[in-house]
Amino acid sequence: MTIRVVELLRQLSKTLTLVLVSQDIGLVASLCEKTIILERGRIVESGRIRDILAIPRHAHTQKLLSSIPSMPA
Repeated sequence: MTIRVVELLRQLSKTLTLVLVSQDIGLVASLCEKTIILERGRIVESGRIRDILAIPRHAHTQKLLSSIPSMPA
């Protein structure tokens, strides 16, 4: 997603409720306070994004987190 679109979503989220559907958990974490993790259309985990990032409980959540590229040191 382009930086301009992400910034627009960030601005809109200050006054509106947004529903964001994405496999990019990094993007979700940067825009959302709460999230629902789906696997094959079923909810496998939900809650505050910071809690889910800190302690991912479901294997699918862990898989999504492992897909985030790491930053070089």
